[in-house]
Amino acid sequence: MPSADYVRVTPSIRSKQGQIWNKLQYVGNNWEIQFSLKIQGRGKLGADGMAIWYVQELPKRGGSVFGSPNNWRGLGVFFDSFDNDNKHDNPAVIAVVNDGTTTFNHGTDGKGQEIASCIQGFRNRPHPTQVRLRYYQQVLTLE
Repeated sequence: MPSADYVRVTPSIRSKQGQIWNKLQYVGNNWEIQFSLKIQGRGKLGADGMAIWYVQELPKRGGSVFGSPNNWRGLGVFFDSFDNDNKHDNPAVIAVVNDGTTTFNHGTDGKGQEIASCIQGFRNRPHPTQVRLRYYQQVLTLE
């Protein structure tokens, strides 16, 4: 649901998915994305969260990995707000690269599959969280 100030990808209702995809393929070697996000909901338990995808092709259907299929080819950066493995290490930001042959492990929140991760309290903040994701000279940074 777009407005003048934001896009609401899903309502605050259980088991909902929403997606926004760029239809034009980017062919450069370096890139940067800057955005604000606000993930919120009632209570302490969150939904899965959201992802930024940098993949070789658009998925033909949705799926269980933040709205995308389990076997993607490319990079997924997950803003994971639900603690699937009950280790009290969420909300977290998790970067996972997949060559299309590995199935994402939801039960462990992708532990062991990530190239990097950090605990980050972005859920139910009073103000939007500012994000800068950058891939420059083969180095991925998140601020």
